[in-house]
Amino acid sequence: MKYTIVLVEDEVNLNNLVKTYLEHAGYNVISFYTGHEALENINVNAHLWILDIMLPDEINGYDIIKKIRETNEMMPVIFTSARDKDLDKIIGLELGSDDYITKPYSSKELVLRVNNIIKRVYSADIAKIKYNDYSIDLEKRIVTKNNNNLNVTFHGIKKLLNSSKRKIDNELRKILFELECEEKIYCDEYEIYHNFPHNFSVNEIIQNKEGKYFIRIGQHYHEIKKDNLSSALNNDIVICKKSKGKTYEVVKVLKRSRGKILCALKMNEDNHLYLEPINSQKNIKIGINHKILRKYPLNQKFIINLYTTKYDEYYDAKIDKVIGDIDKIETIAITNGFYPEFSEETITEIQNIPSKTTEKDLEGRLDLRNKIIYTIDDETAKDLDDAICVEKLDNGHYLLYVSIAHVSNYVKYGSSLFNDAFERGTSAYLLNSVFPMLPHELSNGICSLNEGDDRLTRSVIMEYDENGNQIDYKIVKSVINSKKKMAYDKVNSILEDNIIPKGYEDFVHPLLNAELLALKIIKNNSDGGTIDFDSSEKFYIYDENEQLKNITIKKQQTAQKIIECFMIEANCTIAKDFYYKKLPFLYRNHNIPDMNRFINTIKIISNIGYRIDKIKDINNPKVIQNILNTLSNKKEFPILSTFILRSMEKATYNNVNSGHYGLAKNIYTHFTSPIRRLCDLVVHM
Repeated sequence: MKYTIVLVEDEVNLNNLVKTYLEHAGYNVISFYTGHEALENINVNAHLWILDIMLPDEINGYDIIKKIRETNEMMPVIFTSARDKDLDKIIGLELGSDDYITKPYSSKELVLRVNNIIKRVYSADIAKIKYNDYSIDLEKRIVTKNNNNLNVTFHGIKKLLNSSKRKIDNELRKILFELECEEKIYCDEYEIYHNFPHNFSVNEIIQNKEGKYFIRIGQHYHEIKKDNLSSALNNDIVICKKSKGKTYEVVKVLKRSRGKILCALKMNEDNHLYLEPINSQKNIKIGINHKILRKYPLNQKFIINLYTTKYDEYYDAKIDKVIGDIDKIETIAITNGFYPEFSEETITEIQNIPSKTTEKDLEGRLDLRNKIIYTIDDETAKDLDDAICVEKLDNGHYLLYVSIAHVSNYVKYGSSLFNDAFERGTSAYLLNSVFPMLPHELSNGICSLNEGDDRLTRSVIMEYDENGNQIDYKIVKSVINSKKKMAYDKVNSILEDNIIPKGYEDFVHPLLNAELLALKIIKNNSDGGTIDFDSSEKFYIYDENEQLKNITIKKQQTAQKIIECFMIEANCTIAKDFYYKKLPFLYRNHNIPDMNRFINTIKIISNIGYRIDKIKDINNPKVIQNILNTLSNKKEFPILSTFILRSMEKATYNNVNSGHYGLAKNIYTHFTSPIRRLCDLVVHM
């Protein structure tokens, strides 16, 4: 294809010289000497304009580019000028020029710049991409949304990505990035999009204890030599290239596992300042200008934005925040990606969220405030996102209400609140400290199902027959008023020891109904193959100086089993509802274990003296259930159970359902913890 260039240059000799060079490079050239000529031919069919800013008539390059933008917003433009290059460059870029070159310039240099822009703007080897509401056709160089033409060329994609003035910027940037993560397109170093190469793959970098780096493809691990890592670090998501001989190299880092790291300012023996990562990535050199570092005292701590690029041996970075003294717990939290503070934008959004529900909030919601609904959690819990109620019906059936805080009523997709929650992914509980996914005003306030307060919820109302089989359900927006904040220990004293704590007298009968229903459901789940691993939990007790004082182990008791059972039921019901309606959804999948790895684990257990029958097939989770039942009376069961658990696959999230092996459920999701888990919040949306 032959591209057409429009050249607007008042110096005749320069005009002719540049035209000759461009034509020799294979371009069609249409040249004008005045602004009037250019404006009269503004609609000429061209691929790029070269504009002299200062023309001899009253019409200059600024006027022309404004007119170009009216007719073709995404037309590539190169400005030329002999004036103040910095001023003209700034003005030119503001008007949307793609490049700027100062006179006198070499015609060869101009041709090189033209070649670069033409290549970047018009080169693409991918036909069409469909993603959500977007259709990106790079062959025709247009983007449409909901079948409405946005009049954006391929060059327009780049324009949108580089413009901070357009609302579409972040969304389009995210779309292109996600397409690359999904191995649908590949953006090279020249920012040209291609079909994803067949010998490329998206992988996670895994570093072992010896410091070697690997990627996992299927069930096999492939080592990547340090020379082939590019700028990748442990747990980064990267694009790898497979070369001849089955060797792999990183061609691009897509995402840092930890985009922010905690560092301290240090000085080496040569009196050179440097930043030392705290508790992570000790061996990396961070590229921050020494002039900046000299402003701060030694041992000053910073949160650093660690970018995906690397120059020589230094990782590209920028100081995100200067922080003061922090304790051990905050240090551990920050080095693992949990930050005590939220963004200023989030703080502003919080101020606009009410602290109480209003009458308007209740419109269109099922009013469950008269129901005996209550929460059961740890004594010290403040972020209460689930509440239950069990009613025994006259026909012997049970009605189970699981009401979950309607967090997405306050946290909207794309808001600063959501973005901060997305960065955290979950709340972190360290010792007696909590680093919440959402600010306390939400997690402990308007979203927490506190006793005596009206709260907005999503309720799953499920009916069960006398044998604990679910026969009907409905999912509704609701409002509740929790009648009691209960503690696990107090509920267990009622159900296991027949001791009724003060303040629980009116709740004994509702709790007994809940226990009866839960026992029936748990039996059905067990008969279906649900695997029951050791559920003991360690509690660390510290003194006032944060020194470890004691470790206690608590086994899962009746109250914990009731809540776990009912939450699983709600999760399954939500997943089933979306699955059969064929709606886009986020599933929680747990795949069948790898046969060889599992058998090797069982061989190790057998070789140290535990009798286990020979395994022929593990497709049915009852096989593992029977093994655990065989070992359950051994005093070493907690260790053996954990050992077997680690031989299984990790549960993952996916928009394609593949079932949950451990729970023996065909369909499953996470719905019941939107205050502290991002995926639950997304499901609520």
